[in-house]
Amino acid sequence: MTPNTRPVTTNPSEETEYPIRDALTRAVQNHSKTQGYAVTIKHSCNRDKQQQQQWESQEQEQQEQEQLGQGQQKQKKKKREQQNKHQG
Repeated sequence: MTPNTRPVTTNPSEETEYPIRDALTRAVQNHSKTQGYAVTIKHSCNRDKQQQQQWESQEQEQQEQEQLGQGQQKQKKKKREQQNKHQG
């Protein structure tokens, strides 16, 4: 039987500034899940809809860049493996 382990995480930094409320909510929610909790919002007023859309598009662009980078890393690894195969 494997021991019950949780990912090692740090508390969200009190000094971090979040561009919009949704970013803060996501950070707190992600941290709370690692601790076995969930955060709910009873009432909310959505005043920063435009900022949220901008932030989400930036986040999506960053994820796409990371995926592209991962794909390039895989290509480089495959190329190295092929070179090693031909040399060996």
